[in-house]
Amino acid sequence: MDENVIYKKYLDEIDSIELHRKIDGFRRLNFRSMNSDEVRTAIFEVLKPNGGPVSVIALERRVLEYPKGTRVFRVRGLPKEDCITPFKTITAESHLWNPPPSISKAQRLNIDGESVFYGSTEPFIAMEEARIGEGEYFCLGVFEALMSIRAPHIGFDNDIPSLSSDQQLKHRMITDFFAHEFIRDVGVGTEHLYKISRCIAYEHFELPENLQDAWCFPSSFDKTKVNMCLRSNKAEERLGLHGMVFCQKTGFQNFSCLEVGIANEEKTFKYFPLGSDEQKLYFPEIGAPNGG
Repeated sequence: MDENVIYKKYLDEIDSIELHRKIDGFRRLNFRSMNSDEVRTAIFEVLKPNGGPVSVIALERRVLEYPKGTRVFRVRGLPKEDCITPFKTITAESHLWNPPPSISKAQRLNIDGESVFYGSTEPFIAMEEARIGEGEYFCLGVFEALMSIRAPHIGFDNDIPSLSSDQQLKHRMITDFFAHEFIRDVGVGTEHLYKISRCIAYEHFELPENLQDAWCFPSSFDKTKVNMCLRSNKAEERLGLHGMVFCQKTGFQNFSCLEVGIANEEKTFKYFPLGSDEQKLYFPEIGAPNGG
């Protein structure tokens, strides 16, 4: 039996021209004046078949499993006055994890006061997501998956070979809709746009807890690269801190490694220079001084 038969039937009930019209109309909405329920309804209106009830929406979700040992990177910037080890602002393991609820600000998947873990599967993407400026110093937290991490992918291209060309077109239009809306540029004064990404994640890409550990979505800096978000309890269960690397940004998506930090029993850091036995043991992929 074709496992995509329900999705194919859903796509066949959509008119591509009407879908394009509805997507265009969605992007013209005044989201500042809309609450989350209104945004949720507007997304459903885009996705539902022509004249069909909302209940017939049957999306195809691509869930990938990241194996044990997969590395996830998270960046903390350093103030100019604190760029010599040992640092004064980042002194413990906890400073590299997701912030406590008391200081957590709304982002793509969380509201104010809700702490979640954001990371990237590429270190240079984590740096860009943290908006580190050229020449600035930062700490790169290197986490490893203690067990597999299952995550639906929001807005990534995933052609389904069994679809007809017409179905494939509509499938791509829906995928592009999710990608564009989920990673909209958000800055000071436009935080209300996070209502869109949260509605997409929680209404259309949330599976039962026993089937999902995280969400993955494209980086706004390189849409082929992956960002990952885990709820606080899932991050504690699935990830462990491997170590930290003290770095300086040298250009767009480029940085230099300066020292490595390894946590001790007190969960504070001891630092080692590049070329040391400790660096070679914990971070063998980092070259010796002047070696890249």
